[in-house]
Amino acid sequence: MMTDETTKQKLENIANHTRQSTKLRNDPDRFVIEVTRQAKQANLAMPVEHIEALAAEYWIQPLVRGGKLEYPLNILEIAAQRRNHKLILKLLRHPNDMMRFHAAETFQFLFAMLDGYYDEASSLINQILLTPTEISPVKYALLGDLGRSSRRGLPREISDTARRLINDLDQGVSYHALRLLSYLHDVRDWRTVLDRMITLVGETDEASQFFLAAGIEYVSEIVVHEPAVVEWIRSLQETYPPDHMAIQAVNRFIRENPDAALQVGLINRREHRDLTGG
Repeated sequence: MMTDETTKQKLENIANHTRQSTKLRNDPDRFVIEVTRQAKQANLAMPVEHIEALAAEYWIQPLVRGGKLEYPLNILEIAAQRRNHKLILKLLRHPNDMMRFHAAETFQFLFAMLDGYYDEASSLINQILLTPTEISPVKYALLGDLGRSSRRGLPREISDTARRLINDLDQGVSYHALRLLSYLHDVRDWRTVLDRMITLVGETDEASQFFLAAGIEYVSEIVVHEPAVVEWIRSLQETYPPDHMAIQAVNRFIRENPDAALQVGLINRREHRDLTGG
């Protein structure tokens, strides 16, 4: 939902008036609360989350100095400072797509530092990821690095959210969700994932390659227990050339797990000896 310029100007006027208070000028959280309160009183036709996000931006604007960064990165540079971290949560609901995208990227590095409002941040991230109208790049940015940053802490209930995104209409979103579940060793939905993987066998577009490769990583822990998974992997080997991403993922699994690969028949004993030197 886009906000018209007249309404934005009215909100900016409210923010400028609020900034005259020294106490509020030095307290971003209270500044946002007060601007939001006055905007509601003025009956501004704007979603509350947009009011809060723009209020956060208006609080930051006077702190932006000359530099090489352009909008919105110049705003986010200030928001990324420790005392302003909570403003990132507001900017994640900004009406400007690029602001939300870059806020999502910035959030990845800050999540573990969000002291005191972990639950609020977790709830917001899950909400954004499950919002059908949110643009895909924002979801990619939120999901893309979560696994690699898991040792720094993850949003609460993110695993359940990722499970709901496995079959997202946007294959990029489902790919990132699947990779996150692999990092978390959460294979509760392996049958659902396998069903989708089977339907993709034969597809050669880049998105399918990424997704099939992620599928190999996802099911790697259950290969020795589920014959259906082995059958699917063999179908990949019969369908695709060595340079296909799925086959590269299969070969990587075999190199890293030669005993398991031998056990389920993905390699023979000679190939096992070549890999293990035994």
